[in-house]
Amino acid sequence: MADKWVWAPVACVALLAIAFACMSKFVPAPTPHPPKKPVLALEVPASDAEVAALLATKDAQASALANTRWDYWFIAAYTLLFLAMAWQQRDLGLRIAAMVLALAAAAFDVWEDLIIERFIRAPDHAHASEVWFPAQAKWFCIFAGVALTALLFARLGRWWWIAFAIVLIVPALVGAAAAIARIRPLLELTIDPTMELFALAALVWPFAAKLARAIRPAA
Repeated sequence: MADKWVWAPVACVALLAIAFACMSKFVPAPTPHPPKKPVLALEVPASDAEVAALLATKDAQASALANTRWDYWFIAAYTLLFLAMAWQQRDLGLRIAAMVLALAAAAFDVWEDLIIERFIRAPDHAHASEVWFPAQAKWFCIFAGVALTALLFARLGRWWWIAFAIVLIVPALVGAAAAIARIRPLLELTIDPTMELFALAALVWPFAAKLARAIRPAA
């Protein structure tokens, strides 16, 4: 059944790219030490004071609100991509696990956004710890979903796909550990490469699956 949907991840990557391109940028208020990833700083802030500092101006609040509201569309897009990749799993248990992770990530992300919207409305009364759990859980589910995707390629059996699976799974596991431990600098280092590799995996998968079927009869 997965064969009928082998190109679905490619379409979902296109949707995700559109959602990302249209997303408003969060421009935080000036601080002595600007965060490398302002949105991530709101998701896993170090303290109540950091939240207040990032949202100290009306312009910062407006840009944060625009970014957060568009994020719901972004959540829908990446959830579809994770579900599309989950559907490629041959093993029913892995397929269900990947789907559960995708839906859980989306649910935690919505929860996180609702808390951030509260921060925006009253930054001086924000409690950073309120957003930690949904943010950490979201990122853990996302990284775990990427790790399961790596198994798709490892199961193709060829050394080059196994090598790609290793390249994909290593930053995902590091990111998952960083999410659990709430180590923001490590999250900053792992999010972009992991998500870029995941998008690449989705684009490559249809060709990998077809090549595997073509080679298998001759093996």
